[in-house]
Amino acid sequence: MKEFKSEVSALVRSKFTTPDDLAKKVAADLHREITSSAEITPPQKDGKSFYYPPMYDNKKVIGRDMFINELRKNIKKHNLLTICGIGGVGKTAVAIETCKNDELEGQYDMFFIAMERLGANASEGQFIDLIAEAMGLPDDARKGLDALIAATKGECAKRPVLLLFDNYESIDEEKGKAVITSLTGVRQLKMLVTSRRKVGIANIEKEKKLKPLNSDFDKEENARLVDVIKSLDSYKILEARVRLLADKDELGSG
Repeated sequence: MKEFKSEVSALVRSKFTTPDDLAKKVAADLHREITSSAEITPPQKDGKSFYYPPMYDNKKVIGRDMFINELRKNIKKHNLLTICGIGGVGKTAVAIETCKNDELEGQYDMFFIAMERLGANASEGQFIDLIAEAMGLPDDARKGLDALIAATKGECAKRPVLLLFDNYESIDEEKGKAVITSLTGVRQLKMLVTSRRKVGIANIEKEKKLKPLNSDFDKEENARLVDVIKSLDSYKILEARVRLLADKDELGSG
């Protein structure tokens, strides 16, 4: 029976994906994400509290419940929270799923900032433009870092804001860090970052590492799914047959 249970456990894992399938899936997701990001337009003031690529509207994140719950708790405690991990591990999907939460959407205006639209050679001014565009700030906010900070403070005074910087590693490290550091001084502003590396702001940044699902599988989720399988009639029939065969073997050996 131990061997049978281990096979069921392996079956549960395989229902999610194999490492190769996972790599193919996330690569395809990343491609769709990059191509769709160019279509993101400045938000309209229509009462929505979170703006993100439409491809994530019905995307289901599996096996990350505990990690997402931890992120939601950490957003409340830290002004700068960075999800770090290798490319294609699912950082973007996890970050968006974290923000798609009634409590957070009720508290913050949240804006998705697609950093891959910039690139390593982008200037600080282009980064400022991207933030102002994503937030729907007036043109004056694009006149420099001080102007962006002033406009952001104005928005945060109306309602707390959460900015989701996706694929932060796309921009030059020092230029990105300078802008993010200045934004950490804005009250009522939270920042969630997905990146292959930390932003690097000591004593302010909280890093959460996201590992590949197969090497960091949620044990509680796995156990829950095994219980679900065991509750199925087909499982009970199969288990009964295994026991019957085991009993026959014992009788035969006796």
